Amino acid sequence: MLSKTKLFLVGYFLPAWISALMMWGDDRTSSSFSAAPYWFVYFKYSIQILAILLLFLPIKVRSRPSLLGAFLAIATALSLKFFEPILEAEFIIVNSSIQICVIALFLCFAQPSARLEKSDVGFLFSMFLVGFILQIALFLGFGREPSHTLTDVFVRFNGITNDSLATGLIIGALAPWAVKSRYAELKVMAIVGMAILSGSLFAVVFVPAAIIGYLIYNRLYRFAAFILAGIAAIVITFYDLFIEIAQIKVQSIIVHLRYFLNLGGLDYKQSTKGCSEEFCESFVELGLHLSPVYLLLFYGLLLYFLIQFVMRFRPTAGQQVPYDTLRVFGAAILVASLVHPVPLIPFAIPIFFVFSSLYRAGAAGSARVGPGRARPGGRRALSTRRPPPRMRPLGVGPGSTRWR
Repeated sequence: MLSKTKLFLVGYFLPAWISALMMWGDDRTSSSFSAAPYWFVYFKYSIQILAILLLFLPIKVRSRPSLLGAFLAIATALSLKFFEPILEAEFIIVNSSIQICVIALFLCFAQPSARLEKSDVGFLFSMFLVGFILQIALFLGFGREPSHTLTDVFVRFNGITNDSLATGLIIGALAPWAVKSRYAELKVMAIVGMAILSGSLFAVVFVPAAIIGYLIYNRLYRFAAFILAGIAAIVITFYDLFIEIAQIKVQSIIVHLRYFLNLGGLDYKQSTKGCSEEFCESFVELGLHLSPVYLLLFYGLLLYFLIQFVMRFRPTAGQQVPYDTLRVFGAAILVASLVHPVPLIPFAIPIFFVFSSLYRAGAAGSARVGPGRARPGGRRALSTRRPPPRMRPLGVGPGSTRWR
């Protein structure tokens, strides 16, 4: 039987997989897709809310709620009340940010009844792998194009998210599990392959960098060299294709980097229009446009979950993979925010927040001492009580049954 965390993953990603099969999405970014029926929006949110609640049944309040996190969530949401959106994308990012804050507020008070285990990360990998295989089969067999595909240019697969960038953000976090499991080389190369097939330049750059960085951090130098050689072989084999895609993506790269290009006084014929005239891809630029206070508070909320829910608790032997997964996941979101409007990216931040809450519950629980008290940092407190004297039978000879 599937654990609560695995059932959560199935339920939370189910609406996206249905959308992909029905080819529902934004026809401006996916020419072969059409808008989903109105009822499906209610269905999607209902399923995802139920999936989250499943992890907390029966609902209990934490013994020590995260009051600072709750304050940051409320303040972030309230900071947007003073902004009047103009562009459609601005309305969407405001609504998405408020939804994220509501989830964060709930997680700061609710006590999970589930945990994040290494097997859950592996289950998520399997979901993505099956999703990619099915999408490729549907494309080759029936010509079904995934979302965000540039027709007659190149196909972008996404597995189970119906969004290639969301896939790029999540699969990089699977690297620690892949490295520390059986057949690690095959699983790591599968993650690299999924990053390439996503067509997301962020995924193509960040995922291999995260994998190699993680291998070097763990002093697995030969493994890192093997992955580098594998990536080099892929690039050499498909060199012409990579060059063609790079030429297509160059304008997109300039659009996503335009804030930093303008900041540095560099001229690559990038747009100099403000965010009120056209949508800004960098969350830093967009956040400053919406409200500098909102930008500061939103980053504060992200860092709070990363530090207070994850890094504050040292992992036990069985929790090293979830701990490393969340550190890589948090880094992916922070790096992506420089060139992407991360609150708009489906799944990424809500999954990160939920996983962080589950990890904290497991790490704090494993560090409990005595009647439920845990030492900050997840370390087991040393007992000050002296152990009772060791009892031994009276007399030295055999047959004595009395104890001193």
